[in-house]
Amino acid sequence: MNNYDINGLVGSKPIGVIVDEIRLREKTRRKEKKITQRQLAELSLVPYATIRRFEKTGEISFSSMVKIIDALGYQKDLDQLLSKPSFSSIKDML
Repeated sequence: MNNYDINGLVGSKPIGVIVDEIRLREKTRRKEKKITQRQLAELSLVPYATIRRFEKTGEISFSSMVKIIDALGYQKDLDQLLSKPSFSSIKDML
């Protein structure tokens, strides 16, 4: 009988799903603020083609993503990213 630790699998999503969710969230936030892709490019200093590609495919550099997040006014959300340690067991805390 094999013993498998499924703790790392519980609640996890494939990377492609996470990227797609973030891509859709960015697009939704942009549209909620009534900002076009071209306007976002001007505000963020990220090339229009990069924003267009990101919203279509999810492909973008991290620095460009940070610029977009900043331009949309979600710096606090970005600041929360990785700010708290995540422990899966008491052993990890020791």
